[in-house]
Amino acid sequence: MGKLALVAAFLTLALASCSKDDVSSDTDLVVSSPADSEAPSYYAITDTEGIGFTKDGIAYEYISNGKTRWVLSYQEIAKRLDIDISKISTIKITRDQILKDGLWRFDVRFDGQQEGTAYAIDVDPENGEIEWVITLEDLPGGNVFTLSFSPNEK
Repeated sequence: MGKLALVAAFLTLALASCSKDDVSSDTDLVVSSPADSEAPSYYAITDTEGIGFTKDGIAYEYISNGKTRWVLSYQEIAKRLDIDISKISTIKITRDQILKDGLWRFDVRFDGQQEGTAYAIDVDPENGEIEWVITLEDLPGGNVFTLSFSPNEK
């Protein structure tokens, strides 16, 4: 058995109808998963809570009443990864692992992604905020590991 990547399948989301000028625009996206996808659209965290991949983004949901605690939008993920969402049509996201510090790590890939580059985001489960953005680039002479983080506003 490999890493959790074998357990968590990629969820492919087709993104279209984006503004060509403003990456952070409020333009509605048309989000869909392919009909032949075997990827789960929901991961149970506990008996009462889980993560769902919705048309709006990654949602932390209460199973019993169907209410949403928070949603991390696909636009916010693209913005934090410095991806021009108007120039892509597919994002693949999988919940990779729960880290020792409690953050949730998601592996993120998209069409047109530079070969040899991998992305991950670490999300605070309390509020759905991206705490860390991780980029691993395959450069001559070895891999370069880049971290970006949010300022702590308390």
